[in-house]
Amino acid sequence: MAGDVQVIGADRLAATMHAAGRSLADMTDVNRRTAAGMANVSRSRAPRRTGRLAASTRAAATRSQATVTAGGPGVPYAGVIHFGWPGHNIRPQPWLYATLRASEPAAVAAVDARIGQIMSKIHGA
Repeated sequence: MAGDVQVIGADRLAATMHAAGRSLADMTDVNRRTAAGMANVSRSRAPRRTGRLAASTRAAATRSQATVTAGGPGVPYAGVIHFGWPGHNIRPQPWLYATLRASEPAAVAAVDARIGQIMSKIHGA
């Protein structure tokens, strides 16, 4: 018939695109590696008196984000050290923000590489 188009490999293309979508929805592995790297940098940048603040730094990851935190019940002053407290003459020492700025290029590169790996598996015929 005139005007008919036959797509070869459409089923495989649809299947590999669906698989890529599932993989893109779960970036836990790259987020875990990114968070771990950022936590290591953060520990080295944390202000030190006793080392407890640096030791309280933790990395976590979910399907969609990497998180680095510091402080906790044993180190309740982490926020005050990071953001400061003008009323008590404590100046901010935003080491976590500095870590984020320093780590951003590597984090973006890691996510970009993972997306490239996933996308490279999309094929038709």
